[in-house]
Amino acid sequence: MLSKLFAGKKIRSLLQSLRVAGDESQQRAIIHELVQIGKEIFPHVLEALRERRLSPDHFISLIRSLYSPEMLPALLSLLNERREEVRQCGYAVLQRCGKNEILPLLLQALERQTLLMTKPVIHLLKEKGDERVIVPLQALFARSQDRRTRRGVLEVLVHFISHPQSQETLLEALQDQDWWIRLQAVDFLQQGRLSVFVPHLIDRLQDPENRVKERVIEALMELGDPRAVKPLLSLLREKDLLLRQKAIEAISRMADVSIIPDLIDLMKEEDVNTRRAAAEVIGALHDPRTGQVLMAILRDEDWWVREIAAEALLAIKSSRILQMLIAMLQEKDEGIRRCVVEVLSKADDPMVIDPLLTLLHDKDWWVRERAVIALGNIGDPRVIPSLISLSQDPEIRWVVAKALGNFQGPEVEDTLVALAQDEEKAVRREAAIALGKQKTERAVATLKALLGDEEEEIQFKAAEILKEITGKSFPIGRPLTGPGETESYREILTEAILVMDICNSTRIAAKYGDHFALQVTQKAFALILPLMKQYRVQYVKNTGDGYLMTFKDVRSAVKAAVGSLQKLRMYNEKVEEEQRVKLRFAINFGETRVDAQKDRLGVAVNMAFRLDSIRQDSLVELAPGITPEEVPFEDRILVSESVYDQLQSQGEERCTFLGYFEPKGILGRHKVFRLDWEQ
Repeated sequence: MLSKLFAGKKIRSLLQSLRVAGDESQQRAIIHELVQIGKEIFPHVLEALRERRLSPDHFISLIRSLYSPEMLPALLSLLNERREEVRQCGYAVLQRCGKNEILPLLLQALERQTLLMTKPVIHLLKEKGDERVIVPLQALFARSQDRRTRRGVLEVLVHFISHPQSQETLLEALQDQDWWIRLQAVDFLQQGRLSVFVPHLIDRLQDPENRVKERVIEALMELGDPRAVKPLLSLLREKDLLLRQKAIEAISRMADVSIIPDLIDLMKEEDVNTRRAAAEVIGALHDPRTGQVLMAILRDEDWWVREIAAEALLAIKSSRILQMLIAMLQEKDEGIRRCVVEVLSKADDPMVIDPLLTLLHDKDWWVRERAVIALGNIGDPRVIPSLISLSQDPEIRWVVAKALGNFQGPEVEDTLVALAQDEEKAVRREAAIALGKQKTERAVATLKALLGDEEEEIQFKAAEILKEITGKSFPIGRPLTGPGETESYREILTEAILVMDICNSTRIAAKYGDHFALQVTQKAFALILPLMKQYRVQYVKNTGDGYLMTFKDVRSAVKAAVGSLQKLRMYNEKVEEEQRVKLRFAINFGETRVDAQKDRLGVAVNMAFRLDSIRQDSLVELAPGITPEEVPFEDRILVSESVYDQLQSQGEERCTFLGYFEPKGILGRHKVFRLDWEQ
């Protein structure tokens, strides 16, 4: 007993000396002395490593000199230590152990593993193991209920993927009741990269779990085996958008024109999403032989299908297809003409100039707009008079200003100067950008005048352009047009101010792109604009993600808002989720100042915008019975106290008091009411 105590004291003393020894020869001498003591230093060395009294290098050096198989359990326990450097020490020593002595313990450790031990045990099994581990691993997979253990078995087996028994277990896992195990099996079969697995992966395209199907598609795409193409076509009928998109990507990467007949059959399906998916695949082939098919798709009743076909035709870049498209400009269907002009607007080919000029007087504003953009991009000066003639077109004059920016000349400058005074902000903005390209004295003078524009966005844009032209910074907020000139208001009106905001346009743009979001929002506004006109809207202004409108009285504004939400509800029920539009309205009543451009300004307008932006956490105090969660963010109409008072006086009882809010830039707390438009 005394001898053990004495030996322990000596070992601890030597370990302490090793810790402080600075000279390498001194360290080697101490290590040699410790090794001479023998295996009884092992527990002391382990303890010193765990307590940071022994460096990892010294630990490894000592254990390699003293190693014996009975140390294995203790060394394996190091893989479960929290400190990474301790785990690395254990791993480094275990790597040098013999196969016969360590494999049984590693198999046991895999079954009883903790989270920290998982990776090192699996790595050691792959490094030290051979075909002898396959049968015990199969048995472990069959009896274990632990997901982590079963996944570990699969990860080791894939290391021996060429062995039939390994393949057998991996394919068994592909049929497992646990979807997570099936998912892991797909991953490992992909890693194996054997063509024999492709039919089994194809079978899993019918898996009941979408996450498994998604991963199978990715695996088949990675393996690139053409046998998967036709089975993948069935997924173009999937209801899940993500699965359809992944299938489209996989087919497009692996397929050739031989699948065109199958895709044509899919284009006959009633489901619009199936047709959209099939059209995307046809377009992605980028093969001139698909031209005739794509031309036929341009007649599809769905606008998105037509858009896909149009983009694909443009990518083919064939003069023959271009001629066929020009011929389609005579179609009566405005949807087809829109698609064709969209293609031609990006063709950048002089061949399309004359056909585009004929579209400048098309009855559809969209067709006219895209034709103007295309002619501006081509930049042929012969089209200038035709573009100038459209500068008074109320629906597209903003894009005329943009197109004219690609040209020079006195007549162009005259038109742009006039458009810089337009009542619409978008027109003034594009005119300012176009004038910046002219860089003449008159253009600079007009831009200086825009420094006093009522819209802050225009002020900043004018200042930015002037700095690019002159290299100088200009103050915003007042026009630099001459001494003594001041801005005046034409009149002051008492109006109902309605702010409409499209709630989900940013989300749509992030998921499907800005162009798609613009089309969806324009479609929505086109649906409700007749209602606004029906209730005699006095002023309409685009605000980016919505509109500012004014009405003569509160009742008209309320009816317009309620009717819009009801109409949008019917529209949303008929379209796919990605095309649905969510609106919110805010209505205030008060005085508006009308400036020279007929824009509405003043506190009452600001209040309407502040009201529109209210969220659940904006309300200072909620009325009894109303919780923050009950305050809607979309499909809502919020009204101010002045609107509520008028509705009450007219016998309107559909308003619920929500609480108070403190609008930025407006003094005091103000009541907020929700108009219950669904009643």
